[in-house]
Amino acid sequence: EEADLEGNIEGEYEDEEDEENENEEAEFSDFSDEELDLVTDLILESAKNRFNYPEFLQTLPWIDISFVDNEIILPIIADKASGEMDTEIVAKILQSCEIADYHIDIQYLEKIIERKGKELAGEILAFKIAVDSLQQGAHPSDVVTQISRFLKK
Repeated sequence: EEADLEGNIEGEYEDEEDEENENEEAEFSDFSDEELDLVTDLILESAKNRFNYPEFLQTLPWIDISFVDNEIILPIIADKASGEMDTEIVAKILQSCEIADYHIDIQYLEKIIERKGKELAGEILAFKIAVDSLQQGAHPSDVVTQISRFLKK
């Protein structure tokens, strides 16, 4: 679910991305959203402890905290884990912000993505490991155990 981030900016890639998203959803359909949320919640909580999260929130006071978590931080982790370019991540997050009627400066967003891409390298790798493990049929609770050991290092 989280790996299938909202919206597509470039129409020519929509069919390809839709097909990839359907394949991911089919692969993870054996698990409930609650089970999959265990994985993303662990990664998100680890990420929020990796940098000064309260200070970061203060730089975006007009944006709801859950939006920051689910539409900015988590997408940066998931999209970087899947190898997307920063420009693609910027476009997706800007689209999410526009839909939610939040305004964010594009240059500031580019800096956030660049900085968080470095600060959250462990969470990005953990996300890759988690997706690979889930695709191979590992249960989300087993994945949580596996990546929690990795994230504590």
